[in-house]
Amino acid sequence: MVSFRNSQFQAILTGLVIADAVSQGQMPWGRSAAAVSQAIGPDSSQWPGSIESDRWCHHIMNQLQSCCSEPPQPCTSKLARSDEPPRPESPGNVASLLATLPMQLLQLDQLHHPHNTSPPSSFSLSDDALGMFDQSLIAALNQDVPALTALIHTVTDTELSPLTQTLLHSWQNVLAVRGNFDVAVGQSLYAPSPLVGLPVLTGVLSAAWGGENSFPIAQRQLLETPNLSLRGWLSQRWQLTDAADLRKWTQALWQQWSGSAVTQEVSPAVITVPPMLA
Repeated sequence: MVSFRNSQFQAILTGLVIADAVSQGQMPWGRSAAAVSQAIGPDSSQWPGSIESDRWCHHIMNQLQSCCSEPPQPCTSKLARSDEPPRPESPGNVASLLATLPMQLLQLDQLHHPHNTSPPSSFSLSDDALGMFDQSLIAALNQDVPALTALIHTVTDTELSPLTQTLLHSWQNVLAVRGNFDVAVGQSLYAPSPLVGLPVLTGVLSAAWGGENSFPIAQRQLLETPNLSLRGWLSQRWQLTDAADLRKWTQALWQQWSGSAVTQEVSPAVITVPPMLA
């Protein structure tokens, strides 16, 4: 089986950054920037479902940068110095779920793997939540409607935690539009009862399903050539300059997944056979 994980990894991480930028009010959604202003009100630059903290973003980038080391090192890192007191975080939230996304992507093609990617204690998360996210990510990558539908049915009759509720809404958003990034993320932004992290979680799963071709052209262009304000935000929150920066780190992640040597450039025509399933 031929793997297209290179483009899939690129889509997932690009979709994450775009969805986060939109939810933070750094990219307009809809016809114009006025649509954002009208939806979130004049006194706020963020949508109700945005994640205020940027520690999970920094943790993701630290992992990606570790993948670029020579020789490659395990994609793990500490968010803060050991002598720095942990900042308060709500356990079991979307930031916790996505904080180790690069490691989760590296392990996607292993049939059974231990969840040894737990982030620091301030990002505590249950194996059940990680397992559900893994299953939904694989279902989205395979455009597997029955698998995602089955996941929805497993949680609809149970008492839902805030994180499980957010997962459920993201699955429903993605499934309803078959991974259309534009529509799925738009639905999450206008949710009647905003859930923190829903836009970025929906962005990740819809990007996994639909790939980069489903991204709105305006947002893709903004990421390719960000204005001064967006560039400053990308630098502070994501330690990025533009889309080219993100492609570099994503290629390093794909190269570690495929067992390739770390290089600066990868031909877009290169494909690889995935590792044998255990």
